[in-house]
Amino acid sequence: MVTPERKAELRNAVVGEGRSRALELCQDESERQIVHDKVAELAALGLIEYPGDSNDFDFNPDDSPDFDRDAWESAGSPPDRKREFVREYEPKLLPTYKEGDARRVRIATWNMKTVAPRLWNPNGSEPLWDWAADNIGADVYVFTEAVIPKNGVPVGWNAIYVPGGVGPRRPWGTIIASPTLTLKSFQFPRNVIENEEFSLPNPAATFTVSILDKDEVIANIVGTHVLMLDEDDGPDEIEGVLWEILDVLLADEVPVIVAGDFNLHPNTVQPLLEELEMFDVLTLKGSFDERPDGEGGTRIWTHRNTNNPGAKVQELDFIFVTEEQAGNILSVSGGVESFPGVFEVSDHAPVCVDLML
Repeated sequence: MVTPERKAELRNAVVGEGRSRALELCQDESERQIVHDKVAELAALGLIEYPGDSNDFDFNPDDSPDFDRDAWESAGSPPDRKREFVREYEPKLLPTYKEGDARRVRIATWNMKTVAPRLWNPNGSEPLWDWAADNIGADVYVFTEAVIPKNGVPVGWNAIYVPGGVGPRRPWGTIIASPTLTLKSFQFPRNVIENEEFSLPNPAATFTVSILDKDEVIANIVGTHVLMLDEDDGPDEIEGVLWEILDVLLADEVPVIVAGDFNLHPNTVQPLLEELEMFDVLTLKGSFDERPDGEGGTRIWTHRNTNNPGAKVQELDFIFVTEEQAGNILSVSGGVESFPGVFEVSDHAPVCVDLML
């Protein structure tokens, strides 16, 4: 029997490295069938050319055991199906990758809310990590308010974090993790401009990691959770985060990404980052309108402050890149709009960007 981890590996190989390479990885007929099912599914959605006699919609959803048949049936006529499913699946479709080329990388940020978990088992936060792998499918995650499962970092992943989290009362923190790429801590000079107002962020909540592909650094990512501890609030705590970002920008010429839970609305956090010439991916993509029921310029609903009726519609989670990276953005998704049902798992919804690095 093919394990869920192996199944995910093969399906990711189809979209990440192409059908031929995925078939080379197969060890038996059951694994080859998983690859064929994924190819047929993507071809049916019009996302790739089927390597045989087929058209976009000559596809039986029952042929692919993980295909969402209910969603397929409710999507309407073939043109509607294609439009809706391209919107859903396009962010997950990766071009064939050749060593030395830029490759498509999915970056995601998600607050797991392990301070009051809604998914838990004897291995602690493991179900939250499984949910992320199954539903977000990123290459690099910035998990906030997160903890490592009791059995350790999941097999196949690598992760960087501060053991023990923020402190004894708050044993959670930011974790930057990847199941597909190599991560390493990024060391850089502090307070390069020698400003007397310089301050450091909380090291368990905000830190910087280099993302490596084939031993080459392709980006530095600042993962952050703008803490609101005791009497501090978002605007106070973000000062140290802004200094971290500035020093990282000055330290290297590789692309810089900033992702996390800012505990601030768009109208507040965007101007602060724009002073550093960092721009949020929703703005750069230009296809997200402000919600009339949202607070502070909210465009997607990433934070639900209560399970009761009348919860505030807030956007507190963001991904920022430099303006030079704008042309490399392939797709953006996030909020409950992209992840229905996520508020049953956490009080935050993920934000994702696919870009060439």
